[in-house]
Amino acid sequence: MILEVLATLCSGPQNFEELSNECSMSDEHLTSVIAATVCAGLVDYRHENYRLTKKGARTAIYLLAVNEWMDFSTREYRELMHALDTRLNADASAA
Repeated sequence: MILEVLATLCSGPQNFEELSNECSMSDEHLTSVIAATVCAGLVDYRHENYRLTKKGARTAIYLLAVNEWMDFSTREYRELMHALDTRLNADASAA
């Protein structure tokens, strides 16, 4: 469930309602996942929106790499990895 939230946020900041619509989990589970990711520093909360942090992007890449069920040849996988890489590069440029 954490990977789903991180992957959803790689497209940009979202509020709870937007995340709820994108992720296929109950609001109760989403609240728990968001709390855990914010506490771990994977996601931050600003101006009523959740945003993927650099640590969150790195963690998402790691989770994608270690999940054996992921089909690395699919377009969806490549697009997600590109989005996460773009996020990390944007953070590096801003630093």
